[in-house]
Amino acid sequence: YVSLHTPLINKKVNLGFIYLRDEIGIFTRNRFNAAYAFRGNLSKWRLSFGLNAGISAGKSSWSGLVLTQNPDQSFPLEDLRFLYPEAGAGIQVTHPKFNFHLSAQNLLPQEQLSNVNHASYTCRAEYLWKMNSVTWAPLLLVRSTHHSPMQGEFQFKGTFNKSFTIGAGYRTEDALLVITGFRLNQQIYLYYSFE
Repeated sequence: YVSLHTPLINKKVNLGFIYLRDEIGIFTRNRFNAAYAFRGNLSKWRLSFGLNAGISAGKSSWSGLVLTQNPDQSFPLEDLRFLYPEAGAGIQVTHPKFNFHLSAQNLLPQEQLSNVNHASYTCRAEYLWKMNSVTWAPLLLVRSTHHSPMQGEFQFKGTFNKSFTIGAGYRTEDALLVITGFRLNQQIYLYYSFE
């Protein structure tokens, strides 16, 4: 996963690029997306709107499976490849002590994949409070995807001297998380998450 974003000269408009590669079992997917965001300030509040568009390409390597019953009619005999457009939108409200984010992804229908990658929605809320040189941040994340159960995630992070972050989290019915990050400079922050 690589994400690069930068403000333009007037700092109200941002452009970005996102690349994601998933390899899960026999499934491989590469996503390339361009992103556009507009930010406006209202006193201590910042309101941001964003749009993204791109393509997703991948394949299902059914021929790589070792089956106990060959041929098994439950599995295709050929590898399946796909290529389809993607689009998404989001809104974010930011305050020095609070962040709220709502987004929707995979808004375009993918006829090639009748049971995969339908629209998904994410809602994220984070509260920030400072104690001496540490900023504590509990975070609640809720995801909903077509034909899947709703998923919740809770994280608790601490950022020390505005430069080093460590935290933990729990995703419902799925995983425990360990999160760490380090700020290289004012614009670059590296994060690593292990599930």
